[in-house]
Amino acid sequence: MAVRAQDDSRGRFDERTLGVWQPRTDRALTAEDAREIARNITGFLGILRGWEAAERAADGTPGCGDIDDRHQRSRPGGLSTSKGKDSYVRKLESKEDGATRRS
Repeated sequence: MAVRAQDDSRGRFDERTLGVWQPRTDRALTAEDAREIARNITGFLGILRGWEAAERAADGTPGCGDIDDRHQRSRPGGLSTSKGKDSYVRKLESKEDGATRRS
């Protein structure tokens, strides 16, 4: 029964995703296209959230912790503590430094 409810929920989500994106393309979109669109949007928003967190940490600007922390707490290994956020920012900075050195 729980699997069926999950399938129904997934189907409704796919339908809503297709409802938003189908008018923007001439090609007929499939349920798999809807899932790929959702994954891409989720990934893109994650990148933006990471950039924003890194900017805030670099500037010393406090963020909108309620939204960020609540989302991150729901994920294992999330960034809900300042220690987790600091470690994430250091990781981003070390990647940027490595990319600069290679250029």
